[in-house]
Amino acid sequence: MLAVGRILFIYLFGYLFIKWIWIPKPFVLADFFIVLITHPLEFLAAALALFLGVLLTGGLIKDFIHKLRGAQKKHILLKIIEMVFLIIVFTILFRFGWEQALVFFSLSIVYGTISLES
Repeated sequence: MLAVGRILFIYLFGYLFIKWIWIPKPFVLADFFIVLITHPLEFLAAALALFLGVLLTGGLIKDFIHKLRGAQKKHILLKIIEMVFLIIVFTILFRFGWEQALVFFSLSIVYGTISLES
C-alpha cells in the first residue's frame, strides 16, 4: 500500500511541477526568467514539488537497484511492478509537458543512482 501512495505522490508532484513552471514557445531564455521572477510564489512551489518528487522517485529507483542486485530476490517481482507503474506515470507526465517531465525524470535517475552506497 505504501508503494501505491509513493507512485501517486510522484504523479502529483510531477504534475504540479509541470503546471507551475511555464516554458514559452518558442523558448526565449529572457522570457523564461522574467516569468520566474514575476511569479515567485509559483516558482517556489514548483521548486518544492520538483524537490519532493525527485526525492521520492530517486528513492524508488534506489530501492529497485538494491533489490535487483541484492539477495532479496523474493521481492523483485513487486519492485518490477512498481517500476512499470513509474514508467506509466512518466509517460502520462510526458504528455502534459515533455520538457519539464524530462528534467523531472533525469534528475530522479541521477539522484537514485548517486544515492547508492556501494
